[in-house]
Amino acid sequence: MISFVNPVFLGLTALAAVPIVIHLLTRDRLRRVAFSTLRFFAGASRSILRRRRLRELVLMAMRAAACALLALAFARPYFTGPASEGPTEFARAVALAIDVSASMRRPGLWDSALREAASALDSLRDGRDAAALVAFDGSARVLVPLTSELGPVRAALAGLRPGWGATHAAAAIRLANDILADARADRKELVFVSDMQASGMPFRKAQAGGRAGPDDPGELRLEPGVTFEPRPVSGGAGAAVAITEGFCPSSVVKDRIPRAISVRVTNFSPEEHPALPVTLRLGGEVAEVQKVRLAPRASAAVRFRRVFDRDGDNPGFVEVGTAEAPGGAFHFNVRVVPRIKVVVVNGRRPAPPGGSSAGLTEGAAFFVKMALEPGEDSPFVVETVDAPRLRAQDFEGAAVVALADVGALSDGLVRALAKHLERGGGLLFLPAGTVEPGEFRRSFGELAPCALRRVLSAGAGAGAGAGAGAGAQPSASGALARGWAVLAKLDAEHPVFEPFLQPHHGDLGLVRFERYWEVTDSQLSRVLARFDDGRPAILERARGSGISMLVASPPELGWNDLPLRAVFPPLVHQIARHLAVRTERGTALFVGEGIELPARSSVTGPDGRSSTLAAGGRFAPDAPGMYLVREPDGQEFRFAANTPFEESDPAVADARELADALGSASGRDPRRSRVEPLERERGDRSGAWWYVVLAMTAVLAAELIVANRTQRH
Repeated sequence: MISFVNPVFLGLTALAAVPIVIHLLTRDRLRRVAFSTLRFFAGASRSILRRRRLRELVLMAMRAAACALLALAFARPYFTGPASEGPTEFARAVALAIDVSASMRRPGLWDSALREAASALDSLRDGRDAAALVAFDGSARVLVPLTSELGPVRAALAGLRPGWGATHAAAAIRLANDILADARADRKELVFVSDMQASGMPFRKAQAGGRAGPDDPGELRLEPGVTFEPRPVSGGAGAAVAITEGFCPSSVVKDRIPRAISVRVTNFSPEEHPALPVTLRLGGEVAEVQKVRLAPRASAAVRFRRVFDRDGDNPGFVEVGTAEAPGGAFHFNVRVVPRIKVVVVNGRRPAPPGGSSAGLTEGAAFFVKMALEPGEDSPFVVETVDAPRLRAQDFEGAAVVALADVGALSDGLVRALAKHLERGGGLLFLPAGTVEPGEFRRSFGELAPCALRRVLSAGAGAGAGAGAGAGAQPSASGALARGWAVLAKLDAEHPVFEPFLQPHHGDLGLVRFERYWEVTDSQLSRVLARFDDGRPAILERARGSGISMLVASPPELGWNDLPLRAVFPPLVHQIARHLAVRTERGTALFVGEGIELPARSSVTGPDGRSSTLAAGGRFAPDAPGMYLVREPDGQEFRFAANTPFEESDPAVADARELADALGSASGRDPRRSRVEPLERERGDRSGAWWYVVLAMTAVLAAELIVANRTQRH
């Protein structure tokens, strides 16, 4: 059977009539004149005229055929095989998609869902109809493929229970649609059983401009011939109150500073709660209870402040209502890191006798040590080592290594620093004036987040360095007029600057920078701060399991006044904490999210049951609570898993909106729904239309030959 890729061009076959019309409009009108002297040639003339008319008819037919073949070439014909017209296998094919997300745990919903699903199966006939079962929450999975035996489908349905995952309807609709697209049936139906929670509907995510992901609606459309049948379910009232947001620090450095555990509690009921108890539990014991007043349909923030001074994991949870319902509890684990060892390598040459103060003598190393360890109660243990006396053993046990005015190290020490980064340590570069850019690149090119080009002097213009030549560019800022540069752009999302975003916590924009390095080769690094001329001021880059950071203007007098500012100690603390705890394992996940574990790791869930990952890889928690991981090397750590917060929201979407968004189409032959586009693409790529073009070319060539041998007069 012949089909066409662009059947609309078949209308151009009407052009075949153009040569005929031209012939009719331009044919000769002959007038008969009798000449007696030519009566002997009458028979010969009639024979010549017949041959000429026959040749003209052939010529006109060739021209008409060329026009028709041109239209046919644009239509791109192809041949469809017998598979696209094969007999149907089932009278009806039903893909049953049932919601097993956490929101289905609300009272009465699951029983209603089972009744709707059973009703859909009862309408099918064994042997003649077929059904498939798809369950979905954060992901979709086929429990029973399409089969005419309905017994296994009913058995799988009876064994289903709602879980604790999120609702991603788009994944289920895509999977069920693919099952039906490949089926040969007279009728194809997608039966969608869900509570229609608004947060999980694909069209709602598209309207809200949600992030792309596995649930992103994209071009979510049903195959032609597939009908969509939503069966929304409802039951008793949802949870009266639930936790809809939660925050807790994952890792902290051991100190006596109280840390905040914050939750947002929402009242979904029409009744007021004048004194709702919100309970904080640590280590299984009640640590604090706060009572909050909640108006109908209102929410309130509850904050607990606790000091975490026990090394290692500190699990706990905040509870409101009942933990058996979505949003009833917020689980967390605060991992306390003991005092952080920081090794500061001082590359500054000692000052001559009778020199200036100690601060000027030590440079950046002196100021960093004083900021990190001002007293005995500091969370940091700082060891200062002069670069000529540095050994690889000095890095043992260090969480952070700071290279102050160090331009190069031996190959053995560089390898030791590389291993330090590989195992998750932090490396901080504070290059000063004695550093030579070429040596820095050769020594630390694989470790530093960037390379150094030259030192710039703000007083001489940000484009003119110390001894800069004629090719320097003028600064686009006011640094030339002021005589100093300032920080004009900070990465507000980076934890280093978190304290400075709050009111009355210091202003980094007041620090004056007189000299700083112009850096290069920073394309793969993250720029955390920039000077007002746009050049990078602080950069970082992941190296192995650790992180490397560089400050383009070291904390030294003569370079800037940062050491004299009140923001200097907290800034250095934030940098050291970030470098030290960045590589700590995550302490909180949502149900369905994964964590990478090595082979033969043992995981104990909230119910006390243990499982071992034989091959390692991704482990995803399937229930809220605390999980204990034991790795093959003996290390242990805990992480908390929570139900996605949106699952506690009882707001539902209109089923008709979902059907309209899917663009469900019916009335087209379902047997061709998947085969026809594939054959069309195959025909488009087969090059069959080229044979039509070749035939048209041959006809035009023959027409040219015949036309040259035909005389009109």
